[in-house]
Amino acid sequence: MATDEGRACPLLPRAGTEEAERRNAIRPSCLFILFSPHCICSSTNFCGIFKENCVILSVFSQHRDILSAQRSVLPMSITKNYTGLTLQGTTGTSYTVGAAVSGGEGGEGRVYRLRGLPDLAAKIYHEDRYTYPPRDRTYMDRKLKAMLRLHPSAAHSLAWPVDVLYLRGRMVGYVMPLIRSMHKIYDVCRPDSRRQLFPQWSWNDLVKVARNLSRCLALLHQNGIVAGDLNPNNIFVDHLGAVVLIDTDSFDITDPVTREHFPCTVGTAEMLAPELQKVRDLRSPQARFSAQSDDFSLAIYIFLLLMNNYHPFYCRQRRGAPSSSGGFAGNANILRGRCVYLRRAGGSLPPRGAPSFSLLPVRVRVLFANTFSYTERTACSRAAIARRTSAQTWYTALAALQRAPLRRCRRDPSHLYPAHNFRCPWCAAEKDYPSASPAPPPRTAPAGRRRKVISRSTWPLRVFCILAGGAGWLAAAPFLWGWIASLFPALSPAGPAVLCIPGALLGLAAGCGLARGYAHSRRSFPYWLGAGLVCAAAPLLVLLLAGFLAPAAG
Repeated sequence: MATDEGRACPLLPRAGTEEAERRNAIRPSCLFILFSPHCICSSTNFCGIFKENCVILSVFSQHRDILSAQRSVLPMSITKNYTGLTLQGTTGTSYTVGAAVSGGEGGEGRVYRLRGLPDLAAKIYHEDRYTYPPRDRTYMDRKLKAMLRLHPSAAHSLAWPVDVLYLRGRMVGYVMPLIRSMHKIYDVCRPDSRRQLFPQWSWNDLVKVARNLSRCLALLHQNGIVAGDLNPNNIFVDHLGAVVLIDTDSFDITDPVTREHFPCTVGTAEMLAPELQKVRDLRSPQARFSAQSDDFSLAIYIFLLLMNNYHPFYCRQRRGAPSSSGGFAGNANILRGRCVYLRRAGGSLPPRGAPSFSLLPVRVRVLFANTFSYTERTACSRAAIARRTSAQTWYTALAALQRAPLRRCRRDPSHLYPAHNFRCPWCAAEKDYPSASPAPPPRTAPAGRRRKVISRSTWPLRVFCILAGGAGWLAAAPFLWGWIASLFPALSPAGPAVLCIPGALLGLAAGCGLARGYAHSRRSFPYWLGAGLVCAAAPLLVLLLAGFLAPAAG
């Protein structure tokens, strides 16, 4: 899942799938051969070494958590070309299968176009899928029919079944909306591939993608549906930031009529909540996906989108730290609650090139903390699970973040970041790790779209605010002293000097406060109005101060 620096990379096969089981069964053998002392021998001894290692590894593979010896030698998927065949729907509707969709083949089936229906497609299962009870073709037939009765309000963001397909009475797949011109969220998270797909996108567009993904999951949860396996290969994004989820037949649902529960039995390890990480087999009854487990996976995706594709649970070790401090073991860190952006322990640090967590507004950081702040002891506690930020809360917060003003870096105009940052966080990340991918390039806002982008060159405005505050106090005391003395004859002639010193200090403090709050005051009124208010209020504050000093002088 991650390179040496903790950046998200192509994911492993989903846990619980037959493809994952075959690959995982091979992985221990490769590791053992790699670290075997016999590897130092010449290539002529390779055959003997291989036989010797295979004998040892046959015992080692028996202790795999999820695998069994039978399933580790399963053959490749048995496919059948359905192009040109006519399939029947649940109501007798006939569908003629067209050509296979390019890139539409996965571990469970293949996607075809439907002739005469340009907006629909058919997902046809491989011949060797869903052939053994309890999850056989009859089971999937019941589940797909239950999905037809659900009608989720987020149907526009889902490749939701429209009809079930049969060939001579045997269920072979289902009809769904055809997904066009969309890209996997994995390619959207990665800066290098994103620049090729959407060269005009900015950081704000990634906020929009995160917001739309949150909205999609919030609508699912409102309808009692749990996505379960939020695999990056099943989340698609278009050029407008719209999000669509595919492979919805793996969702965790309940039939609204019969109340039969159809659990999700697959998952992506790097995205699973800790209570699911502890389950050895996602097909077991102990594996219970929920809206809260979806919220955990959602928070990881939002972190990847906002933090330049850095995983919240990937880290590096401080030099000299013991090897048991976590390193890049993202799955183990999820179990232990070791999010280095919130809690650094055991010599772990964020990966090089990762932007500072302070890049994000405080409100967003608090939402991440609600989800990722737990320990190994409390990871699966009810309190920690209930505290996770919901998809609806994320949607509200990200919608507000999308409307917030941005700053543009003076050194690199392609760097945009939230306005509360006084320095460019992308430049700081590049300085920490020069080979790290830069922030997204700038975009040209379409006509009619109002978007505030604040220049980073604000030091003249800040200096003006500070000087205006101090000058207002210094100018007010001498000119108003005569009028004040007429009101309070007991005051000493040395009063102007007494008032000028604290007045100037208070004026400078007020000006500094306005300068520090410039990014926030910019939202409600311009800087020049704030500076003018400081100058106008200075004489009134001098009068107030003189009123307090007059009795003491008398």
